[in-house]
Amino acid sequence: MIPLLLLFALVVVVAVRVFRAPRTPSIPLPPGPKPVPILGNILDLTPKELWLRATSWSKHYGELVYLHVFGQPLIFINSPAALSALLDGRGALYADKPHLTMVNDLCGCENMVAFTGYGPQSKRQRRLMNMAFSTTRIPAYHPLIERETHLFLKRLISIPKDAEGNQLTPEQAQVNHIPLIRRYAGQLTLSVIYGYQAEEHNDPFLNLAEECVDILSNKIASGGGIWPVDIIPVLRHLPEWMPGAGFLKKAREWKAKMNEFVDEPYQWVKECMKNNTHQPSFCSTLLEDQEFNPAAAAAAAVASSGSSRPRAYSKVSSSSVIKVTPDISQFEFDLKWTANSMYSASGDTTITTLQHFLMAMLLHPEVLEKAQAEIDSVVGSDRLPTFSDRPNLKYCEAVMSEVWRWGVVVPLNLPHRLTEDDIYTPAPCPANPNPVPVLLPKGSIVFGNIWSVMRSEELFDRPDEFRPERYLLSPEETALLSTPASTSDDETTKTARENLLKQRKIRDPRTWVFGFGRRQCPGRNLVEDSIWLVLVCLMASMNITRPLSENGESELKGFWPSTVASSSSSSSEKSERPLPAYMANGARLGAGEDLYALTSSSSNTFKGQGKVSPLGTVEGIRFDNSVFRQPTTFRVDIRPRSEAALGLVLGEGDD
Repeated sequence: MIPLLLLFALVVVVAVRVFRAPRTPSIPLPPGPKPVPILGNILDLTPKELWLRATSWSKHYGELVYLHVFGQPLIFINSPAALSALLDGRGALYADKPHLTMVNDLCGCENMVAFTGYGPQSKRQRRLMNMAFSTTRIPAYHPLIERETHLFLKRLISIPKDAEGNQLTPEQAQVNHIPLIRRYAGQLTLSVIYGYQAEEHNDPFLNLAEECVDILSNKIASGGGIWPVDIIPVLRHLPEWMPGAGFLKKAREWKAKMNEFVDEPYQWVKECMKNNTHQPSFCSTLLEDQEFNPAAAAAAAVASSGSSRPRAYSKVSSSSVIKVTPDISQFEFDLKWTANSMYSASGDTTITTLQHFLMAMLLHPEVLEKAQAEIDSVVGSDRLPTFSDRPNLKYCEAVMSEVWRWGVVVPLNLPHRLTEDDIYTPAPCPANPNPVPVLLPKGSIVFGNIWSVMRSEELFDRPDEFRPERYLLSPEETALLSTPASTSDDETTKTARENLLKQRKIRDPRTWVFGFGRRQCPGRNLVEDSIWLVLVCLMASMNITRPLSENGESELKGFWPSTVASSSSSSSEKSERPLPAYMANGARLGAGEDLYALTSSSSNTFKGQGKVSPLGTVEGIRFDNSVFRQPTTFRVDIRPRSEAALGLVLGEGDD
């Protein structure tokens, strides 16, 4: 009986969607793939790498592509002009988020910043983030970023310990570099958001965070976050045992894990504050801020009234003096969900960016050589780069920009929801040389295709190539921008300067990769600064190459001292000492073989893998993720570039 009722409800839902009142007939919808009756374009969608399919559609249909699934409109925006005009220029219409039954209701993510509908709650959350991560506050995080970056470098070249904390021998120490990158990203974010210092091995918060970020990015939000139950909400009432309803059991398990991820780190911060053992962080700062936290304001009022109670928020609010009001409950609810959202977004962004950077350095060693030459010239060899060096490291800045573009982290922006009918006239294209205004229907789920912009041949010459030089100014452009604007400038100079600035903004990946309009990532300043420092420090201290053989120890002589403090040995002795086996094979090796094509004639052999030859492109790498474009694991040899670099790394930071 239940299946029959559900089938009847499904038919009703589909009928309502398909036969709802028609829109204005005089204004056409954007073009798109031809739908099939009732189902619409459901067969045209894919849960993996949807941005590639959307980019392919754009070549046939233009900058706006329209689909529908059971009558639910989907719009893909594929050009910089349309993205700027719609998501930025008409931000009020596109700032909302669709209510996704799977993500919001079944998985319990409705309060995460990325999925919260546009309204009072989203504005409160963004106010918290804007306060903590404004451009004026970011420098306060620089010491923390520097510390975690130096520790990351040290772990890259130090012989690690096993899971039980036992020191490994050099021969045992072939370690995947991916966990070290994940630890760096996780530790940095935990420190900034919660003031938490992770344990060296098997840290519970790091493990929980990594598991939940993977669930969110590669399961809950797969395929742009759109599940069949989002189109047909009645499916949520299916029994879990019914064939095809397995998503309900998964959602129940994911929701429990996500709630644990939201609550446990936040409660840890509050407990530390209660005991006055907390470190400065996003959470503790806002909990103590009277402007944001009603409990902190009430605590200050109690203290100023002459009470002997302590002023600290944590101790006063934990007593009966401060009554927990709805305002206090709302603030703490917003804060813990905002904190979790920031961790979820920034962690994977950092991990994915670093993976693409390493991949780019493997494919383009000449880029690393140029960057190292610039660093040597500006910084020297007696210290690691700092944020004060950034204005003078133009090529390194260009490398980071090209990593953002070539290795775009989130190629398809998480969906927006159009709250009113909108009309837009697309640009001409070969398939539609004479476009007319089109209707974008109210309620449409809207995707910004960042991948299409970052691979635009109109913006970037040879867009598939990794070329940092594309961001460097010519001498004429440098002269034009270095001269302050003046009222005495002629119109030609003014126009040239304005056009150059406009073009540089359009071609700057940071204009696009951090989102659009009123949903732009508020944590972009922190992410950008942390990425810049880790990239430039890696280039300053490390050589990043492909491993060439299983055992190159007899051919590779190096700079590895017998102990960390082996200053008594002469530099010539150090430089002739053979590298430990794990460094000869590569300081950190990925677990996969995707950067190599299997052949029968190559002399480059890896244990247990047959014979392989390096590829000149990234065709062998797979990108199986749904939201963050993370490559499958690949092999990389990371080692200090000199004896001096090794000394700098080992001397920076303490475990």
